[in-house]
Amino acid sequence: ASSGGDHRVFKDGEQRIELDTGSILYIQAAFDEGGTIQATDHDDDDGGESEDSIHFFNTCKLAAGSRYYEVGRQVLWQIQMIVLAKVERRPHITGVELRKVKTGLVGGLIANKGGVVCRLVYKGHDLAFVNTHLAAHEGIDFRLDRNRMAMEVQAKARVGNRDIDLGNQFHHSFWAGDLNYRVEFKDWINPDGTLNKAVTKDEKMLQVKRVIDQEKWPVLWAADELRRELG
Repeated sequence: ASSGGDHRVFKDGEQRIELDTGSILYIQAAFDEGGTIQATDHDDDDGGESEDSIHFFNTCKLAAGSRYYEVGRQVLWQIQMIVLAKVERRPHITGVELRKVKTGLVGGLIANKGGVVCRLVYKGHDLAFVNTHLAAHEGIDFRLDRNRMAMEVQAKARVGNRDIDLGNQFHHSFWAGDLNYRVEFKDWINPDGTLNKAVTKDEKMLQVKRVIDQEKWPVLWAADELRRELG
């Protein structure tokens, strides 16, 4: 994607999709279990839209103003997402679909982790907006859990072409949320991949802070779990 002035141009081969800045707003939140938004007793075990969820969505729309309309919104327990677009773009937006996937406790039966998806077509270009809350904590087992959950959302949230997963059919995908990937320096990990318990949490915090203060960004990027997993 390249930007110029107040416009952004997305290129897909020889095709171009041009949007002025702020044409489509993608607002997401993924609260942990101690967060503000809590699940409610609903007709399914996903929690549905609680009063806090409705307040969150209404606040987003109020902040965006009357120039925007709601394209779609989705809730999975503490995972919230709303997609808004400028009113003048409405005739060009079609094919809106919403999905949610649970990947949490009890083999994915509980909605404390998972993802929500909004798919739309803008002038023939397929766009996907994803918000996920993945497994927390340090160590190889939890990192693999994060990977598994992300792949599960990608595989199960079937929108658009149901025969193709999220990763292989859209012109552009926007994936955010509480991904929970950690910064992990080599001396924090034993050769077998387990955590080196000799390094305390406070020592880790000081090490990361020192790298940030020294602006050694390549060192920090090399320790980024997500970058390594994507690589």
